[in-house]
Amino acid sequence: MVTSLFEGDIYKRQGLHKIKNNNYTEAVRIFTFGNE
Repeated sequence: MVTSLFEGDIYKRQGLHKIKNNNYTEAVRIFTFGNE
């Protein structure tokens, strides 16, 4: 499970904060399948 500290770092770098706010599952799926 992704903790707030880790996810916060990922969201900041990838700019997925809007996805997190909209759809967390989508963000997790993107991260799981890999971010180029």
